[in-house]
Amino acid sequence: MILWNHGIAGTQVQHAAPPALALRLLQARGWDVLKLNRHNLSEGADSYRRAGERVLEEIKTQRARGYRKIVIAGQSFGGRVALEVGTTSSDLFATIAIAPGMETTIGNSRTQGPTDERLRLAKSERVAVVFPGRDELFGHPDRGKTAGPILAATGRPYLMLDERAGLSGHGGATGGNFALRYGHCLQEFLSAPVLQAGPFACPSGGGGWTVARELLPGLPSQVRVLAGPESLPPDLASVGGLWYGLLGESIVLWAMVGRGRRGAEHGARVGRLGKQPRGRRLPGDGRGAPALGGAAEQSDARRQAAGRPPTRDHLDTGDR
Repeated sequence: MILWNHGIAGTQVQHAAPPALALRLLQARGWDVLKLNRHNLSEGADSYRRAGERVLEEIKTQRARGYRKIVIAGQSFGGRVALEVGTTSSDLFATIAIAPGMETTIGNSRTQGPTDERLRLAKSERVAVVFPGRDELFGHPDRGKTAGPILAATGRPYLMLDERAGLSGHGGATGGNFALRYGHCLQEFLSAPVLQAGPFACPSGGGGWTVARELLPGLPSQVRVLAGPESLPPDLASVGGLWYGLLGESIVLWAMVGRGRRGAEHGARVGRLGKQPRGRRLPGDGRGAPALGGAAEQSDARRQAAGRPPTRDHLDTGDR
């Protein structure tokens, strides 16, 4: 079970935003994800305290429901909440903090010191932190420079993606770019049965189109993707088939399609990867990615690997 804590922007609505897109990938691969909403009009000076108490309550609740592995995660304000709870609760499998909130000092400058101290005091088995580059909200700090040695000294497995990981902006790890590049890595970090102490090395492969196919819904059955010289004129054959890419931070699918006998129709959107002028072709039969299934469609083996209770027909009374 992953408990997600969202950010804060004064009294503006934040709870309506979905969790980081990478968590949808984790959900598709066996993890349950629960977003802990806070009403924007109730935010105030004691928001951190109340949010932390809410997380601790939810940990107890999910343990009672049978979840063996509890992960607390969040971005910005939510990332700081995750780190703070991670220093007080030893009943955690992992902590994930994305661009965690920074305290201010005299003169309204930001300081990394409290974040580093929370990393040093972390009690969860595994810790993952993401510090996107060009974080204007926090004044472009180099947070990985001090956090790295502290994590290395804790003697536990950790994943750190710092300002050199190709992520940009305060929300740079919440959208499609992070999901495509590092979603698989995060899933492997959480799902590996055993990890050695020290930095986790992201496995090669497993990202890109593999992730895109899992996250994007399937194409309607009546849509026929046009590919090859038998379907397209020679000057268009090179762009036939399915392509995926990024439109801002959204993962999109692009193709030229045919409907029945009406012939070819150009796709309405062109996917782009970052600032590259082209997308990438999806291999396969050209029928798109399967729609994400619900919890009932996940295999018991995958559910158990993610620390989820077995399906109702296979509940046991053992130690979960």
